[in-house]
Amino acid sequence: MAVESAERTHPGPDTTPPGSGGTPTTIPVKPGVSGGICMFREKELSPERAVETLTILESLIGWAQAQRARVVAVIDQQFHDEAQKPEILDGHCNPESVSHLRMLMAEGLAATEVGCALRIPERTAKALLRNSIALCQDFPATLEALTWGKINYPPALTIVEEASLLPAAARRAFEAELLGKAPGMTRAKLCRVARRECERLHPETIQDRRAIVVNDRSVQVTPADDGMCWLSAYLPAQTGIGIHNRLTMLARQCQGPDESRTLPQLRADVFSDLLTGRCELPGYSAGPGPESSGESQPQRRFTGPDVLVTIDATTLAGLTDHAGNLEGYGPLGFDVARDIAALAGSFTPLLINGQGDLLAIGRKRRLPTPIVRRWLRVRDETCRFPGCSRSAANCEIDHVVPWAKVQDTHHTNLAHLCRKHHRFKTLARWNVVQERPGWLRWTSPSGLKYSTSPAIDLAPARSSPQQLPRNDPPPF
Repeated sequence: MAVESAERTHPGPDTTPPGSGGTPTTIPVKPGVSGGICMFREKELSPERAVETLTILESLIGWAQAQRARVVAVIDQQFHDEAQKPEILDGHCNPESVSHLRMLMAEGLAATEVGCALRIPERTAKALLRNSIALCQDFPATLEALTWGKINYPPALTIVEEASLLPAAARRAFEAELLGKAPGMTRAKLCRVARRECERLHPETIQDRRAIVVNDRSVQVTPADDGMCWLSAYLPAQTGIGIHNRLTMLARQCQGPDESRTLPQLRADVFSDLLTGRCELPGYSAGPGPESSGESQPQRRFTGPDVLVTIDATTLAGLTDHAGNLEGYGPLGFDVARDIAALAGSFTPLLINGQGDLLAIGRKRRLPTPIVRRWLRVRDETCRFPGCSRSAANCEIDHVVPWAKVQDTHHTNLAHLCRKHHRFKTLARWNVVQERPGWLRWTSPSGLKYSTSPAIDLAPARSSPQQLPRNDPPPF
């Protein structure tokens, strides 16, 4: 496929001769591709043009990755075709196993060839083969979007990987839904959207699937450099989120004017102290970090972790079996959501209309009420600045239109921003408007536009045949 040069709207191409330390005039093009791309002098780019050029280069990278996927799929097919020749393996093994051995040999040879050509490990090459074949055969719309720069490679991988949990018949609808939401989303946020959409389309309930994989729960240690290691656990989502929230809460309560450790360091020290028996709850005191003076922190008594779960009233009452939503994760089985609700210290009722829009809550004071704060945490889930994934629980609530101008603390004028991006909005010419409740439109200092959407859709859940209303009594 030829690469056509872009229209020359810049001052002119860089004609720096090769070997002078600048951008070369020409780059040798080997057989297999044709055409040319010209990069202009970096110093002649205005701030606006520099950002625009960056996005064009990112699109070109996506185009190249799409072509790489197509070529890798061709290489895989060539090795499979070669393995089908009669002289391959005939007479060397059981005839009943020839077909399977030919497939394994073709896959291994293709991965080895790709790995050597790209100078990557064979395991990485196998993953590249698997994803490339999936893009070419099962997700043509995603491959086309990557080709034309509508999405980049990480969101494309998210669509492929998350769709692997679905039966083939449901993948096209899943792909179409995510392609409509992927532009402008980070991979972390797209993963949360993908989990919700996967749950909606999957023919098996999340309860049935969890009952199988929960038996694989484990804790693993992975060695790292410089005398360190990674300790990871595979746990039910509500347990893992609860543990992380509790560690964060304990770590924050150990912070103080004389505490030099960062929040991640404190979180790690709390985790280590509790599991090695250095301290016990309640009255936990984080032990000294490796660089501290050795003095323990004052004793503090703590409350339980704050886990935020959203569940509709009919499911809570046992009339329907719609999945709940766990903050920071996504879909949660209705049975687990009910169990958490049964133990909850408090409820926050949210009244919505038929389109999923929250009906008015708010007040004419500068600080939002606790119920508005909790709703905003459900709605936003993270900092609402483009590309930021910091949890809303660790962000500030900002008035989109400053309070001094409108004196409005309605939820339609509020959004979570982390401290850094709050400063950007206030001091660095990043402008934002809330076009409709929860939907923010940002304008960067260079004039580019970015949109961020709410993390959760409160529209009434669409029932599957297994989720019709029942006449059973409430579960509690």
